[in-house]
Amino acid sequence: AHGCNATHWGSLAIEDTKDLEHVEPLVVLTSLRGGGLSIQRNSKLTSLRGFRNLRGSVDGFLSIVGNSLLKTLSGLEGIASVKGYLWIQSNPELVSIEGLRGIRGVVTFIYVSTNSKLKSLDGLEGISGCSGFLASGYSIKVLNNAELQSITGLSNIQGSVPGGILI
Repeated sequence: AHGCNATHWGSLAIEDTKDLEHVEPLVVLTSLRGGGLSIQRNSKLTSLRGFRNLRGSVDGFLSIVGNSLLKTLSGLEGIASVKGYLWIQSNPELVSIEGLRGIRGVVTFIYVSTNSKLKSLDGLEGISGCSGFLASGYSIKVLNNAELQSITGLSNIQGSVPGGILI
């Protein structure tokens, strides 16, 4: 992505990299229109700060899965809404999801699993509800996060959700 000058993309997938440590060349990216953001199975990725200029809505999903060295979601603060689902799974060094604090409104569903060092769900306070559910029938599914001490980040979920809640 060196020399990248496109500022608006549809979907973006950063997946299965073995040497990528950061996404700094994507600092020019300001919006994702009509698609999702997938950051999956990147064994050396340590920073998402290159997304710091990303603003507005992610029209699809936000998926952060299997990133062995990623400790925080800093750099994603400018995302104002996620119209699809939010999926955070199997990031063994992830201690904080506060980088998602800009997200407001309703998401399709929330899945947070197997992030062994995650301490809290702080960063999800702006999410007010869920409009759908996983195939398992849950709208909110939080499990196998060994060091999780607080779910206060879910405190602004209002009204009913179409599926179950598993924590």
